[in-house]
Amino acid sequence: MSEKQIKKVGIIIVTFNPDVDLLVQNLRELMFNELTEIIVINNGAGLELPLDMGEKTHVLNLNDNLGIALAQNKGIELAHELQVDFITFFDQDSKIPEGFLETLVEDWGKLELMYDKLGMVVPAYYDRNLKRVESFAIFQGGHFNRGFIPENDWQMPVSMPISSG
Repeated sequence: MSEKQIKKVGIIIVTFNPDVDLLVQNLRELMFNELTEIIVINNGAGLELPLDMGEKTHVLNLNDNLGIALAQNKGIELAHELQVDFITFFDQDSKIPEGFLETLVEDWGKLELMYDKLGMVVPAYYDRNLKRVESFAIFQGGHFNRGFIPENDWQMPVSMPISSG
């Protein structure tokens, strides 16, 4: 991946009875670049966003809580139709640091040079309830262990990343 090449990122957010004001604030902050497509899959009654959210924000109302897996799959289908290069998932109340998506896309480029089979890049995330950066599952010796990214490193292979939800 050329560092100068702009990548199209599809952001999928599954909602259920969200605080609309907070959601709109978060959506505005998530615009990565002019190619960003924000896909909101609403697992509840009709969700209406302000008209000024623009043509790059898409809302699919499922009108019932059909579960996060089905909702995320609907988001992936729409992202493929929109021909995005990358897909990322967030919760309806996720707070994303400035530059987060840029860093994730840059890291993909670095990791793709390091690994023959790169399937996804997942960030370490801060759990607000536990007040810590959460661990990852690593499959070793026939069983899963919990692992944290070493302090002096920026990446590590993991066996079972989680999606938002």
